[in-house]
Amino acid sequence: MTKNTVTISGGTVNNIVYGGYSWYGSATGNSVIISSGTVKGDVSGGTVVMDIFRDSSDKGSATSNVIKISGGTITGNVVGGASPKIATDNKIILAKGAAAANLQKATLMGFDEASTHSGNTLTVEGEKNITVGNVKNFDVYDFQLGDVKNGDTILNLLNDTNLGDATVKVTNAGNVIPTGDITGDRTYLYLMKLADGKTLTFNGTVDVEGFTPISKSYQNDAKTATFTMSRAAGQSGNDLAIYDKVAYTCDLSPEVLTNGAKLLSYENAGPMALTDEDVTLNNADALDGKMLSLNKGDTVYLLENTAGGALTYTGSQKLTPAAYTNEDKTATITTTGEVAADGNDLVLKIDGVKYNFVLAPRRRTNTRSSRPRIREKRRLTPPT
Repeated sequence: MTKNTVTISGGTVNNIVYGGYSWYGSATGNSVIISSGTVKGDVSGGTVVMDIFRDSSDKGSATSNVIKISGGTITGNVVGGASPKIATDNKIILAKGAAAANLQKATLMGFDEASTHSGNTLTVEGEKNITVGNVKNFDVYDFQLGDVKNGDTILNLLNDTNLGDATVKVTNAGNVIPTGDITGDRTYLYLMKLADGKTLTFNGTVDVEGFTPISKSYQNDAKTATFTMSRAAGQSGNDLAIYDKVAYTCDLSPEVLTNGAKLLSYENAGPMALTDEDVTLNNADALDGKMLSLNKGDTVYLLENTAGGALTYTGSQKLTPAAYTNEDKTATITTTGEVAADGNDLVLKIDGVKYNFVLAPRRRTNTRSSRPRIREKRRLTPPT
């Protein structure tokens, strides 16, 4: 069964919709186009039904079938190519207008139970804010970004989702990832965002195309912190996202180390998880022999989040204990502290200050001569 087309632009279909259907054969190059209306049954681009007692190596393939959705309501499974044997290069396309489609009860599948499969693709053509019950059994997820901005979501998924070892491709990424200067805003684009309490399983790879990775350093006027940004993509918690890979280097100079000091403010509406690999403290020799103006319990804000996005820090970085001594070497102060998340900020919390005093005893000075005294013997003259 080849090159058939079914178009649904209104009305209600209570049964299964087939682009192509074959008994003990192949279904190739068929298509289903849905722009409006309601389908209460399943939708298949191409279906092959096999007789297991009449198996043949050259039969049973569902290949290059297409389902394109730009509207309407679907309450059943949507399968690109259905075959128990071979399913290759079948495609489901979520086109412009798909965000208005009602797919909350639908499960989108590239194939159903094929023992051999490859190239089955879910493609999102420049649309965002699409809500789907679930997606599974695709070899490739192809996100062709359109008008998107920081914090947007392409697919909202309502159920637990297992992407397996699929490949995720992102094209036109320049639409959301700027190539110019960045002053602290973090890009966080959700390719797939799961409903609360639902779990994403993903063992594949993400390939982002369409931009030149950015890796630049920025310093504020006081030269107290350096911000370096590059790009990353992959699973973040139970979501799949494009996000910034950041590194912060904080120079702890005596001019800025005061209680409540803010080294670097940044805006991040999405969650950010930092480890020791993301944060560097330069403090050992930068204080130029001066005592720190911090007390136990004081806090220095390394990163102050001005947009309210949640920040977590799983590292164990501490302030390198260093002794600072006054010029006559009679007193030394050692300050210790640790990096920690405090609400949505990253802070250096001072947990200890120790003062060492050198109390040298004063030495007595003996003004008398230390030479032995020699008494002169006097001759006694007897009285006359």
